[in-house]
Amino acid sequence: MDHPLAHLSGDQLDELVARYYTTRESVAALMRAFGIEGRPSSFVSMLPPVVHKDLCCAFCEGQNLVSQRLSRDRSSTISDPSCPSCGHRADPRCTCAHCQALAARRRAEIDRRKREVIGRVFAVPKEVERNPADLSLRDAVYLLALFRHSVSEDLSFAEPYAQRRDRLAPSSEDTRRVAKHLWSKRLIVVGPDSDTDAFIFNDDLTDCPQLYLDKVVWAFLPGQPTHEKREFLSELERLARDGPWPEGWSDQFNVLWHEIAKAECLQYYTHSLAERGYELETLGEKTHAVFDELLLHFSIGQVFNLSWQAVRDTTDYIVKERLPKYHAKNSFIGAVQRKADKARAEGWTIRNSRRDFNCPQTVVSSVFFDVFAQVGGNALEMIPPASTASAA
Repeated sequence: MDHPLAHLSGDQLDELVARYYTTRESVAALMRAFGIEGRPSSFVSMLPPVVHKDLCCAFCEGQNLVSQRLSRDRSSTISDPSCPSCGHRADPRCTCAHCQALAARRRAEIDRRKREVIGRVFAVPKEVERNPADLSLRDAVYLLALFRHSVSEDLSFAEPYAQRRDRLAPSSEDTRRVAKHLWSKRLIVVGPDSDTDAFIFNDDLTDCPQLYLDKVVWAFLPGQPTHEKREFLSELERLARDGPWPEGWSDQFNVLWHEIAKAECLQYYTHSLAERGYELETLGEKTHAVFDELLLHFSIGQVFNLSWQAVRDTTDYIVKERLPKYHAKNSFIGAVQRKADKARAEGWTIRNSRRDFNCPQTVVSSVFFDVFAQVGGNALEMIPPASTASAA
């Protein structure tokens, strides 16, 4: 008990507290009546705390929780119960040192259990022998593209979704396709050191049926020591450039050319729309069908040009007619198709557009055209060869 109240008996203290909280007597008057010395502003801090007989500290044995008295002008006249020794509060949100340590131990245990699940579900192969000649053409293109884009210096991990100026693939959907394909071939696997936030666990932390592809760390060429990875990549580069190509690569070549060309054209098309304030959430079947048809008759550079003209002319029309944006979005792909139809019917000479600086060539595209096809920038002026086989 504070010294200013040491002369009061228990009954006198009860009366003092009762009169303070149930009457409107001034603090100065109460202090004079009970012979209390000190400043009225310090009166409340002199009052004895409320001892909670039914609440004990979870960490200090035999210690009851107490509540400090508060001013009678407040909605509550006592503070939350707490331990006078360690500060623990009877509240799930308590941040005392004991509770923080307990929460840290719980988090560590949860993290340990999650790590066990990740290690079990996404076990990294210990020893794997790989031969570049056993890869499909798609495997080889995607793997060398990922190597150039975002493989670590020690060749241990890869980041397909890393933010670079030169993107791995034209769209997030294309990037996801590359990552999932390489994962299915075990050329990359989920790394055990990935952040646990990259996984979705079941309630009892015994399984993680889902994950976020863009958040995990990918182990690159798992099961191979670093020197074997270097030799493997070197041989794959030589094979791609100098040949002879493995059986099947030539059969897959045209399909992959057309696929990469279309992805580039779609990237340029959406970029042209975005520059004018039109964001497309998804590209529908109609859009894919139109660009598939365009690339049977025009080069990539010509499709760029036709797309740009169609977007420009349609935007001008929308502004002139004051059409709402939701209506305008559906107009662009039709305009591209009509522009292409007219160009073919009237025999237009369509110039090959260059790449837009703000829409650079992706790494998958540059690897395919520079390393495998070895046509470089001329790919923009070449109509994709007819494709009749699968590039799986």
